[in-house]
Amino acid sequence: MDCTIYTPKELKRKYRAGKKRILILGRYQQKLVLARRENLWALPETECRRGESMEESARRALGEAIGEAVFTVQLLCAFEEDGQDGGYVYVADISEWEEKADACAFSDLPAPEETREALLICALRRWAWPFFPEKETC
Repeated sequence: MDCTIYTPKELKRKYRAGKKRILILGRYQQKLVLARRENLWALPETECRRGESMEESARRALGEAIGEAVFTVQLLCAFEEDGQDGGYVYVADISEWEEKADACAFSDLPAPEETREALLICALRRWAWPFFPEKETC
């Protein structure tokens, strides 16, 4: 898989219409939040619904993935995968949350075979290094 990361403005020029995939890099106590999806750990994600802003979509997806929590979100970057439509990435700073079995905070990523799109997660985490100042684990 080839992953290209852009500033949001660069990708907005390229993809003005169509479905927008939205991924959320959640941080809780300096750890990356992943949710279980199809028996693999993954970033919370969604597509932007009609009439919904990308930020509203990001908030909805994170809430659905981790349950009740207090958090803020902001746009980080945009991405493409293998030259195809990608989407947008939001970072979420989670201040209050109780971990559960299907959503956990990781200081080190789970093994690649247990993680959906592990290379994409690593690339995005590197892009967001000011947000995740701890050691590089990818």
